Amino acid sequence: MLIHGFGVDHRIMQPLEDLADLSGWRRIYLDLPWAEGSDDRSATSPRDVADAALAEITREIGSEPFAVIGNSFGAMVARHAAHAMRDQCIGLATLAGVFVSDHSQRRLPEHRVIQRDERILECAGDWREQYEEMSVVHSEATLRAFERSVLPGLRASDQEIMERISARYTEAYAPEIDASAPFPAPALHVFGRQDQVVGFEDGFATSAHYPRGTFVALDGAGHNLHLERPSVVGALVSDWLDRVRQFAGAPGPTGAPASLHPAPEHGVASESWDERIDQFWERADDADPAGTLDALRPLVAERGPNDPDGVYEWASVHDFLGREEEAIPLYEAALAAGLAGARRPQAVIQLASSLRNVGRAAEAAALLCGLEESPDRDAAVGDAHRAFLALALRDMGQPDEALRLALLALAPTLPRYRRSVAAYAESLAARPENGE
Repeated sequence: MLIHGFGVDHRIMQPLEDLADLSGWRRIYLDLPWAEGSDDRSATSPRDVADAALAEITREIGSEPFAVIGNSFGAMVARHAAHAMRDQCIGLATLAGVFVSDHSQRRLPEHRVIQRDERILECAGDWREQYEEMSVVHSEATLRAFERSVLPGLRASDQEIMERISARYTEAYAPEIDASAPFPAPALHVFGRQDQVVGFEDGFATSAHYPRGTFVALDGAGHNLHLERPSVVGALVSDWLDRVRQFAGAPGPTGAPASLHPAPEHGVASESWDERIDQFWERADDADPAGTLDALRPLVAERGPNDPDGVYEWASVHDFLGREEEAIPLYEAALAAGLAGARRPQAVIQLASSLRNVGRAAEAAALLCGLEESPDRDAAVGDAHRAFLALALRDMGQPDEALRLALLALAPTLPRYRRSVAAYAESLAARPENGE
């Protein structure tokens, strides 16, 4: 069960799909009353929200064991559910969790920005205040993550419901105080060291209640810590899930309890796998990121975590969903692992395109220049690399060279004027670029 925070929706939790090893787990994302599309809009206090979420969890899972992770306000809801259903709950995790509902009573660090970038703040536009309030690392990656995972929920949230609940915000459950015994299952509580919204000291004060708990305060992280320190948070969540499996008596997905779905078997023929990959791409929908990732994940799992073809397809789907920052290291890993055949030149082109999109045009150009005389080029990509190289050169301030390459790639396809266009293209090489 994944539970979001106050004023946002389930999309703030979806980055965990890529950051942590969730293979074998059935994921259920709860949307709290202010979220767009929520069915229950009657809540008037945090306790109402927590009770409604508890009822929904019970309807969803029945008597199955489950693990739950909550973010910010959702951490209070998650902790309430875990304690109320402690006989079924096999794991509890919180990210930047609210442990003290009364803001005036929280022990908070001063707001300190670790990496400030005025250019990034200007790019945030109308939502600069919200981005700046929560972020202690200003970068293209954190802004893109904010725009993708936080902003949609902010825009769609029901302000009337939020104001109603805010008026009674201090009326929240405190399960560590109310419980008669420590929580026995594996727990994880991750905080941002620079989080001025909930801090970290109040959460650390509950450590005695969690004998199987890991408590971490991450430097260089504010309230949206999983967006600012994604790799570390992903590793911590993966470790927590491993401990949960062991606690439940399941060494891995294939021996998991009822709430875990078994991983696919290995050994599927490569042709059949390629055919199913083609079918996946025919149905892929960038308007449904979670569903798209869920559809590809079992196919990639069939090939193993280090298979270059599987890693390449996983990189491609992140690229397809506009997640270039996540796609880049995956493309690099696939190439380093020996990706071959038609996928290799495609990976080089797609990696270069992603690099250009995140502002690394020079690296993109270097990769694409390497394809010019490479035996890896084939009929599948032809001269496509020249189009992407032209885009990279344009971003590098070399528009004449970019136009020259584009025209040279176009000339052979023309029914007439091939020689003229090619000659005009070559003449651009003799012209100085603007400003030289």
